[in-house]
Amino acid sequence: MFTYLRRILSICIIILNLILLPTAFNLINIIPVMVFKRKPRSLLLYYIWARINGWAIFTIYPCKWKLPSTSFTQHQNYILISNHKSLLDILIISSLLQPHLPIIHFVMKSSLKWQIPGAGLTCYLLGYPMLRRYSYRDIKKNPQLAQQDLKAIEKSFNLPKAFQCYCIFPEGTRAAGGHPEYHPLGPPKYSGLAHLVELMRSQTQAFRIIDCDIIYPEKTFSLKQFLTKQQTIEIDLNEINPDTIPSTKDYLTSTECRLAFQKHFKKTWHQKTNRF
Repeated sequence: MFTYLRRILSICIIILNLILLPTAFNLINIIPVMVFKRKPRSLLLYYIWARINGWAIFTIYPCKWKLPSTSFTQHQNYILISNHKSLLDILIISSLLQPHLPIIHFVMKSSLKWQIPGAGLTCYLLGYPMLRRYSYRDIKKNPQLAQQDLKAIEKSFNLPKAFQCYCIFPEGTRAAGGHPEYHPLGPPKYSGLAHLVELMRSQTQAFRIIDCDIIYPEKTFSLKQFLTKQQTIEIDLNEINPDTIPSTKDYLTSTECRLAFQKHFKKTWHQKTNRF
């Protein structure tokens, strides 16, 4: 009975937190950001939001977690790479890592801006890259669409920030069951990650690449399962040396450059698969 009550309390806190703090942040920032093109204010609300989620998930919720030790700083640039099964991934990463990092800008679908009430608009105001993920058919009709998502990433990257931190899910939105060649991960998409690496390299500041493994107990895992079942979820962090990644300077124009990056990252992706 006590476990059941804790689960209900945790869920209520998460739901209220997804509504109340984002709404307050949006009311403060919607006119300054959207009308006057100013930087978002009251960023402390975002960190408080992440802290509350972390408290509800890691402390109140009766779920067994295996968490790695973290040694991060808010005064450095980062690229986070993670596997992706559900919206729960964003909640886990932001709750676990956000207190230790600059504002994490998740690379996400533009449709989520309106599909997640309150929090979706907050993501937009914070300058998250909102991708449209055009279909192959659309790109074939209009080849210029192929670079629109990369421009969205670049636009977000160029917004004034003391330090850059981006989280990207290379497998994107995947169907249940994954892909047989990469199981249990979906096949990776390369261009967004290559563009982020090149943008980071264009700065004078150093950056780190963190590969985040969220290992669920079942092949398919949803937010509903998380809310209704007691689970053991493992989270592992592995660092990738940026100096080992091939040049990305001519990724869009050079076939040789593109194939070298894809070959290197495909090896990294297979290594990630073996850890599951």
